[in-house]
Amino acid sequence: MDIATTIIVSVACTILGAIAADIYIRIKARTKKAIEKRKKERQEEFKDSILPCITDAIKPLSEKIDSLEVEIKSVKDTDLPILKRANRDSLRNQLFASFRHCDKVGYRTIEDTQSWEFMYASYLELGGNSFIPTLHDQFLALPLETMESASYKQKTQKTSKKSKK
Repeated sequence: MDIATTIIVSVACTILGAIAADIYIRIKARTKKAIEKRKKERQEEFKDSILPCITDAIKPLSEKIDSLEVEIKSVKDTDLPILKRANRDSLRNQLFASFRHCDKVGYRTIEDTQSWEFMYASYLELGGNSFIPTLHDQFLALPLETMESASYKQKTQKTSKKSKK
């Protein structure tokens, strides 16, 4: 067990012990004076023993959060532009590959178009330019086919290739 877990367990045991003692006192001495005295004792016990334990248990967590915040700020400052550029370049490559595939088969499907448009929007948001906007126009110029007719075309193209051999 790490120290934070040990402290939390000991705090829980102390609280349970205080609750058990309180129940015992309420049963044993039901006088209002005894209950008020125990209530004040519990408050003092909490201030003297439980509150410092909780503070000690939270302190390492607070320090860890502070160090994580520093790490996050350093990632934003140094790695974010690199990651942004890498993501943009990856999108450009995917867009180009998708265009080449659709151009090769001679059509685009609705699914191809939706995927292309989402990637293209992200590519532009990341600052992409180069030849992709021109490619976008060429992609949209390809004939639009449904998945069913595209499957039929692929089957007939495979059959015609086999018969030519």
